[in-house]
Amino acid sequence: MSDTIRAFRLEITLLSLLVPVSAIAAVAVALWRRSRGADIRSAAYTTLVDLGLLFWIIATLLITLLNTQGGVREPPDLVPLRAIWRAAQEPTDSTFIVMVLNVGLFLPFGMLAPLKWPHWGRIWPITWRAGLVSLAVETLQFLINPRRTASINDVLLNALGAAVGLLLAMILRRVLEASPRGPYHDSRQPP
Repeated sequence: MSDTIRAFRLEITLLSLLVPVSAIAAVAVALWRRSRGADIRSAAYTTLVDLGLLFWIIATLLITLLNTQGGVREPPDLVPLRAIWRAAQEPTDSTFIVMVLNVGLFLPFGMLAPLKWPHWGRIWPITWRAGLVSLAVETLQFLINPRRTASINDVLLNALGAAVGLLLAMILRRVLEASPRGPYHDSRQPP
């Protein structure tokens, strides 16, 4: 078993249990919304966005708060870009992986949050909101997990991840809209 999988064994187990529970919850919530008068497409869409965000929140908290990998806590890194600059000057596999994971952790937030709250669908609103969410996560991590070090660079990389997620969602939407069938093509109608 690789070191990465071993380090996240508890989180992987909890997340694998969360997937079937989420699927059952999605069906139940969609049926409830349907019984309240929503059409099936909007009930399913809204439910998937809501559960996607919930799944992201739970996964983010599990990964950042429960992971006990690491040694003795260092003081918080409050100097923006210092660790990123050092990593660029002396790159190692682990620093690169940590930076990519910090960006990747907030990609779903950037993709899903504007679907729930459309006025967040521009770069600045999603970026500063992701920064606030990330700051809250880093603060919790500092207060709850003595083996983790809080870093302002994590906040910056998480906010960047949300912005990249939004850009990917915008590109995907344009590709779907430009496809010959369109994103909402009804196969029963002739082309």
